[in-house]
Amino acid sequence: MANSQGRTRMSWKARRAFYLLYITFLLGAPSVMLLPNASLGSGASSSNQVFSIAWASVHLVSVVIILSGKWRFSDLITAPILFGLLTIVSSTWSSDPLASLLYGGMLTGNILVARQFALETSPRDIVRLVTFIIIALCGLGILLYYLGLDQTIWYDTRSRVNFFGGEFLRGLFPHRITGAIYAVIGAVGAMAVMTGARRIVSLVIASWFLLLSAAATGYVLIVVGFLAYAVARRSVRKKTSYQTFFVTRGILGVAGAVAVLSLWETVLGALGRDGTLTARTLLWEWGLEAWRVKPLFGWGYNAYFESDHAAYAHALSEGLRYYDVPHFHQSFIQTAVDLGLAGVLLVVIVLTKALIDSYRVGVIDAGAGSAFFSYTVVLIVAAFSGYVFAEYNYFCTFVLFVIFYAGQRAARSPDPKIGGQMRGPRSHLVTRPRL
Repeated sequence: MANSQGRTRMSWKARRAFYLLYITFLLGAPSVMLLPNASLGSGASSSNQVFSIAWASVHLVSVVIILSGKWRFSDLITAPILFGLLTIVSSTWSSDPLASLLYGGMLTGNILVARQFALETSPRDIVRLVTFIIIALCGLGILLYYLGLDQTIWYDTRSRVNFFGGEFLRGLFPHRITGAIYAVIGAVGAMAVMTGARRIVSLVIASWFLLLSAAATGYVLIVVGFLAYAVARRSVRKKTSYQTFFVTRGILGVAGAVAVLSLWETVLGALGRDGTLTARTLLWEWGLEAWRVKPLFGWGYNAYFESDHAAYAHALSEGLRYYDVPHFHQSFIQTAVDLGLAGVLLVVIVLTKALIDSYRVGVIDAGAGSAFFSYTVVLIVAAFSGYVFAEYNYFCTFVLFVIFYAGQRAARSPDPKIGGQMRGPRSHLVTRPRL
């Protein structure tokens, strides 16, 4: 019996080590160290044999993790897996069939790993593990930045500087804006699962990263993230039903959005941004035009920019002609171009379920559930000015699906105000070995 328990513990330790490695890869640290610095004009498509082999190895191990899980046919009929299958099937009508098949397969693998991670890890340990990795990478990135490591610097083409007058920090993340989003997620996680000195140190590291990266997106999201966390945690503690919570807070959210839009020019001025949001509005117009050509199922996952239509539109665009455009800097528009209305509908279902069920997680663990809710809100807000989900091998996409599946478990809570009858012991939802 002791040997059996020992093997079980070792098995979990090995799997936890894999999840740590997998999330580190999704966050982009290996790409920063192994690929040329994209801000120097090397291009995001640059490749490295060691990097490719490393990612291939991680994907092979992930297959073992996926196959080790318990599966029923009903498990396949969920919005995330249907979305993954849509990306693969889109290769049949894609502008670049091989790219859609390959990248769609990777995204589907990410989704399946997210499911397995959520099913065998408690909500609190998910937040704890994610926070630990992000804060550690933020701290190490800051240290290497001050040591002068070129890979951690984001060189701005317009010679802008950060809060302290130096070059922008990207740290061990692929882009300074991406790093800012991760720092916000790390800060919210620290509030949720840490106390005392550890919380203070983690918040200082995340805040320092935001100041060095000087990403306006990060400044907005830290406010949004903390506000969403505080509102959700207070409501969970007051045992507010999720129906009441989403109606009342939804109305307040809409009112807040209207207020921001009415002061849009003032907000942009305060953030030091022009009316085009650094040419993003031009990209959005182009993306909407591309979507109108194939509105139902799109051009194929990650395939549009290989089409003749993209080449022609790019050549005609005065404001974007000399830019290398990898995506449309807006998640819903990018999904619409890639997968049409079918893809957007599935993404909206995932986001809606993630919001509702993250609140249900809060009944089991107020801190973790509130963090999940905040993460989802942060990603939704970030999605309107960046490509933050539905991208393969990308942490934001992964964590969204983790929240979806963790919330699916919590939906079985015995609390009649929250969900139906829970299957299995309550302890299975809240206990796992701590980091």
